[in-house]
Amino acid sequence: MTSILLAHFLVAIAKVESGENDHAIGKAGEVSRYQILPAVWKHHTKMSLKDAVNPDMAKVVALDYLNCEIDWFKSANGREPNFTEMTMLWHAPHRIQWPSLDDKDYCQRVWNLFRVEVDREKVK
Repeated sequence: MTSILLAHFLVAIAKVESGENDHAIGKAGEVSRYQILPAVWKHHTKMSLKDAVNPDMAKVVALDYLNCEIDWFKSANGREPNFTEMTMLWHAPHRIQWPSLDDKDYCQRVWNLFRVEVDREKVK
């Protein structure tokens, strides 16, 4: 996926995860508009969790995490993930082979928002 499409993907993720709310805190302590778990945040940056409210810093962590997940997938499968697989790598990588109905709904919502973002880019 190109960097432009990856940026659109992260916008769609942020909309589904938090409505793009930089101050969102999830039930499991997830932070930022991307709802990154604290352990994942700490693994991918030396920045404080307090920095998660900064959308630029959160995007750096989100991209690093997502790229690590994509690299793992490519290494394990010998190919790039498709859109649904990439969404599952973000949402629930441990269920990538057996997504639940809720997971499928999540993927569809991300896909719909992703398409809106891509279509907006085409209009520009």
